[in-house]
Amino acid sequence: MSENTTVKNKEKVTTPETVERENTVFVQPRYKASKLDDVEAYEVAVVLPGVNKKGLEVSAEDGELTIIGRRGAWVPEGWRPVCGSTPEERPADYRLVLSLNVDIDSERISAKLEAGILTLRLPVSEASKPKLIAVE
Repeated sequence: MSENTTVKNKEKVTTPETVERENTVFVQPRYKASKLDDVEAYEVAVVLPGVNKKGLEVSAEDGELTIIGRRGAWVPEGWRPVCGSTPEERPADYRLVLSLNVDIDSERISAKLEAGILTLRLPVSEASKPKLIAVE
């Protein structure tokens, strides 16, 4: 799967993929994209375990939606490494870039992070909505 993914009219579910950029390892998170309210909006749900609001960057620019989620370096009390990993090893951060095939009203985008799932509502701009033409 490529790093850039197009949001289509149909629901799409993905699997994780690792990408390395500028000596930083990013994991492409799982996400689900679907169309809401006929052509009024799209919804994208992104699974970002270990990411809180402080470690989250979301931007929409030039037809692309970019989501970067950085996990905290904290380790829960009593945590022990598994299979030879060390506590100093930090898990990879998340990066997802979606190419949008419709114009989105970036002023009305809403985002909610709850239980490790980021839910974005991407309203379609008025110019991109189908118009009903009255016949005289």
